[in-house]
Amino acid sequence: MALLVALFLESGFIIGAAAMYAANRHVEMRVKKNRWFKFSTYFLIVHFMALASCSGRTIFVVVVFFLTSIGAFEIFKATSSVRFLRSATPICAYGLYTAAAAGTLFFAAHVSSATALYVYLIVCVLDGFSQIIGQTIGKHRLSALISPNKTIEGAAGGALFAIVTAIVFRSFAAFDFVQALVCGVLLSCAGIFGDLLASRYKRLCGIKDFGALLPGQGGIIDRFNSFYAAAPVFFVYAFIVKSTF
Repeated sequence: MALLVALFLESGFIIGAAAMYAANRHVEMRVKKNRWFKFSTYFLIVHFMALASCSGRTIFVVVVFFLTSIGAFEIFKATSSVRFLRSATPICAYGLYTAAAAGTLFFAAHVSSATALYVYLIVCVLDGFSQIIGQTIGKHRLSALISPNKTIEGAAGGALFAIVTAIVFRSFAAFDFVQALVCGVLLSCAGIFGDLLASRYKRLCGIKDFGALLPGQGGIIDRFNSFYAAAPVFFVYAFIVKSTF
C-alpha cells in the first residue's frame, strides 16, 4: 500500500509541476515565485498528512485535533475584525465550523488508517488539480462574487481526477466500483462547497487569508476546508452503504 500511494503522489506532483511550469510561462516573476512556493509547501503538507493518516488512529486524531483547534482560532480572529458582530454571520461561522470540525474528528476516531488515507487522497487530488487546471486552462469563473480565482474548468478537472482516485484506491475503503464512483462525486461536491464557503466568509470579513501559519497557503482553514467538509460526508455515506471502515 505504501509504495503504491508513494508512486501515486509523486506522479501527481510531477504532473502538477509540469502543468505549473506551463501556466507560469507568461506571468510576472513575483506571481511565478509565489506559485512555486505555494506548490512546494503543499507538497510537504500532503506528504505529512499522508504519513499521519498511516501512522495509526491515535496519531491521526491528535493531528486533526491540532489542526481544527488552530482553525477555530483563525475563525475567532477573522470574526474579531468584522464590523457586523451583532449579525448572524459570526454565529453561523462558529456553528458550521464546529460541526465540520466535530465531524472530521469523529471520522478520524472511527476509521482505519487505509480509509483515512483514502479520503485525504481524494481531497488533496481535488484541491491540487483544481488549482493547476484552473491556472492552466481556466477561463470561466466558478463564482465571481465568492472567489474570482476559482474556475469552472479547474473545479471540473479537479473533480474528475478526484473521482478517478476514488475508483483506483477503492479497496482502501472496501468499496466496489459504483460505490467508489458515487463516493468520488460526493466528496468532490463537498470539497468544492467547503472551499467556496470558506472563501465567502473571508470576503465577508474583508480578509485575504485566515492566517500565516502555513506559508503561502492562506491559513489552516484555507488548506483543509475541503477535507473538513468531505470527511463527515464520507462517514455518513460509508455508514449508509455499510462499508467496512
